[in-house]
Amino acid sequence: MKAAPALIPARKAGAERPPRLALRFAAYTGIVLLVVGVAMLWVVQRDVTSRAESRAEQQTQQAAEATLRSHLKRSDFAAPVDPKRRTALDAVFEDPAFLSGVLRATLYSPMGRVTYST
Repeated sequence: MKAAPALIPARKAGAERPPRLALRFAAYTGIVLLVVGVAMLWVVQRDVTSRAESRAEQQTQQAAEATLRSHLKRSDFAAPVDPKRRTALDAVFEDPAFLSGVLRATLYSPMGRVTYST
């Protein structure tokens, strides 16, 4: 037995189109998903950047503490260093074995005054 073809009623000239609810729902859902995706990407990017900056700061602090602890004196932070001490500090900060990748170094007194800078 063969099924009869479904008949689609012809539209009348004055009749309005029925609302396409499924199409609207799909369009609005797509827009919402796009906005949520962009927002999630932005939040994740900020979090990754923040963590990377924090990790770099921690690693720098650990490297400085480990390598410079034996080379710095309390007097280096009390007042501007004399020329002899400056030569010694220059040798420490320019030695790539101690601080590879460090471009500049500055020592500050507790009052915020610069006592040494490369």
